[in-house]
Amino acid sequence: MPERFEDLAYILHKRAYKESSYIIDLFTREQGVVSVVAKGAKSNKSKFYLNLQLFNMLDVAYSGRSELMTLVQADVNRSTSIAGQKNIFCGYYINELLLRLLHKHDQHPQLFDSYKQIVFALAEVDKPEPLLRRFEKTLLDEIGYGADFTCTVDGRALEDELMYVVSPGEGVMAAAPGQRSELLVSGKSLLAFAADDFSDEKTQLETKKLMRRILQHYLGDRPLKSRDLFAKTAGN
Repeated sequence: MPERFEDLAYILHKRAYKESSYIIDLFTREQGVVSVVAKGAKSNKSKFYLNLQLFNMLDVAYSGRSELMTLVQADVNRSTSIAGQKNIFCGYYINELLLRLLHKHDQHPQLFDSYKQIVFALAEVDKPEPLLRRFEKTLLDEIGYGADFTCTVDGRALEDELMYVVSPGEGVMAAAPGQRSELLVSGKSLLAFAADDFSDEKTQLETKKLMRRILQHYLGDRPLKSRDLFAKTAGN
């Protein structure tokens, strides 16, 4: 008998499969990223037809023994409507990060809860950048690539007025006098980042550049489609 799983889930991505179905990448609370086929879901007579929308939290059931499971149930637990092109693109962005950086079937229940919180918040906020920085930091911590932004790798507490270099995989190091680096950040911004304080515009700008460089290190050479889409439409 094939195994059956029941879980909370969000849709990260769906693509057409054959004439009437979809292959869907789910982010589930207990099983991590799972790929399922939703048979016949394109038909308006399908029980899945109205429910398989991005950013809806779903009660799902799926079964099988292979890497591609079969979706059995997908009921809306909580519907979330994200308004505004910028926030929608932010949602696409975090979905793509999860697909690119998580291994399938790795359990990340705390990351799932963080994802749920940012999706709810994207439906309400006008300035999503602090939400993205917090989620990026949480994601890196969850997959083992996080850094302590309060001290250097040799244990020295950061100082507001000094400059530091954050090296992916190593951590925070004091910058040499006159050193130039794309990963150069002020101690003030790093400490604010660690405290989830984005009230200062310089902190917002520096941490955005920092996280972009760090994530690119782990993402590799293939660019994020969501970032390209945002750049083309919003000039960011």
